[in-house]
Amino acid sequence: MKENGIKLQEELINQPSNSELGLNKLNSMNVDYKIEDLINNYEIKYGKVELEKCDFKTKFYEKSICENKVDKKKYNDFVLIQRNLKILNKIENDKKNKIALIYGKEHFVMIKDSIIKLGFIKTY
Repeated sequence: MKENGIKLQEELINQPSNSELGLNKLNSMNVDYKIEDLINNYEIKYGKVELEKCDFKTKFYEKSICENKVDKKKYNDFVLIQRNLKILNKIENDKKNKIALIYGKEHFVMIKDSIIKLGFIKTY
């Protein structure tokens, strides 16, 4: 059981660079999926992603202009749930005394209770 506390910061800020946070390859790690891995895992579970012509007119991080709607259940499974499970697994199996999780607010809401169940205690 982890005996460390959870410190929650409610202030919303633009994501700072790793150097602004004092992070480097020696004191931090990215536990999130690479986009390629996320797509590969999605295709294993749900089948090949078929792009339409309009997909190529939309930049990668922009909202799609295509008429076909994204299946919200599949989207949530991979963009939220699978990523959260990977991070929770890393936290649960990590042996470090201190862990800092830098994560978007909407994602964190979904895993906060799971972190507490792992034995972390909320401290404000």
